[in-house]
Amino acid sequence: MSYAQKNKLLNKQLPSYAGFLVLLFALVITVILSGNTFVFVSKATVGSEPKNIQVSNLSDTSFSVSYTTDTSVVGTISYGIDPATPGIALDDRDEQTGHSIEHQVHFITIKNLKPTTRYYYVIDSGSQKAENNGSPYEITTAATLANRQTGQPTVSGTVSLNDGSSPSEGIITVSTDNSAPLAALIGTDGSYNIPLSQLRDTTGSTLAALTSETVLNLQVQTPTEQSTAHVLLNQAEHVPTIVLSQNYDFTLNSAGQSVVSALSASQSAAAFPVLATPAPVSSPEIDSPKEAQAFSDQQPLFDGRALPNTEVDITIQSNNEIDVKLQSDTSGSWQYRPAMTLAPGKHTITIQSVNASGIMQTISNHFTVYASGSKFTEPSVSPVAPTPQPTVIPTPTVLPTATPTPPPSTPTVNTTPAPTSAPVPKTGSSALVIGMVTAAGAIGIGALLIFLSIV
Repeated sequence: MSYAQKNKLLNKQLPSYAGFLVLLFALVITVILSGNTFVFVSKATVGSEPKNIQVSNLSDTSFSVSYTTDTSVVGTISYGIDPATPGIALDDRDEQTGHSIEHQVHFITIKNLKPTTRYYYVIDSGSQKAENNGSPYEITTAATLANRQTGQPTVSGTVSLNDGSSPSEGIITVSTDNSAPLAALIGTDGSYNIPLSQLRDTTGSTLAALTSETVLNLQVQTPTEQSTAHVLLNQAEHVPTIVLSQNYDFTLNSAGQSVVSALSASQSAAAFPVLATPAPVSSPEIDSPKEAQAFSDQQPLFDGRALPNTEVDITIQSNNEIDVKLQSDTSGSWQYRPAMTLAPGKHTITIQSVNASGIMQTISNHFTVYASGSKFTEPSVSPVAPTPQPTVIPTPTVLPTATPTPPPSTPTVNTTPAPTSAPVPKTGSSALVIGMVTAAGAIGIGALLIFLSIV
């Protein structure tokens, strides 16, 4: 073969070689960018579901929404009088710094609102959002109070882990049996301070009535642990250290008797008794409400037991059904207080959680809520017909791994993508688009070169 013939053959083959190289490049780019996209979406989706949702600090001009997530994500609230034109509220810590960062414990306060006005809101958590069965949550701000409560103490103390260190993030909530909850973030040193001067009743229309014998219910929540404590009003300013996963009742003495007399501020923490944590249970339980129990509080505190660190699904059948998911703590305890008042009448609470055999169990109790100020007269509203005994229904569904999912507040989490108005990362989608465009261009060039080599 002559030199000219060899050169002509080489010139004819070069486009073919180049075409194959370009196609190989397109394949590599597509795999790499698409792979990164899938990894990103998986990380953004898993662990961003809001849990332990709670509404607190309701006043005439503001309210707070708190929740936890399994992984650190950006959390915001879309809110407004008109759901179609929402504003955006950042986490309280992000408001201070001016830019959004990822958290596992989220605490968002919506401010500068109008008194006695209905607002709509949606929780935007990472790549997910929480709604009320496909619609925004609704909340009505309280009325402006003519008088402010003075002379009330501030609930103060510290929270620690078992090793004595401070939790990285946490929320503490305080309430009475007849008040709406107040809540605050726990400081980086484990300290907390919640003034009781703004404590309102369950309706938010008046200040809560407080006496020296008033029992304050404290709840501490982190992404993985929770604790409860009960203190008298005159103990509020010097609450002993709460160690997470332990439950306390400082209103009782060592003999289990009620403590009514004022306690000295210099009294050591050892003088406050600690109720022993109950032995682990083998199946889920509802401790409150008992079957046919009645509440004068229209936002009653529900609690019970389950296997430690296990998901508990709670359904409250009322005029508006409430569905929430939460996780028991390391001792198996769980608690839930509805973020909205329950209508007077008869209701049913149902929980689902796995037992020690890996079988999902369903337990139901019926309870009654009396209207505020009714003094336990029988209400006329009966949304749910009662049955005489609790029902335990084992369902043969093995739960391979108990994965925590959302509280208190209330609502069912809708895992549809967050609206574009929320500051949710878009890296994965961008990578996929770039990868597809790059691959398409490279494939076209490669095909053209191969065609030229054939021609």
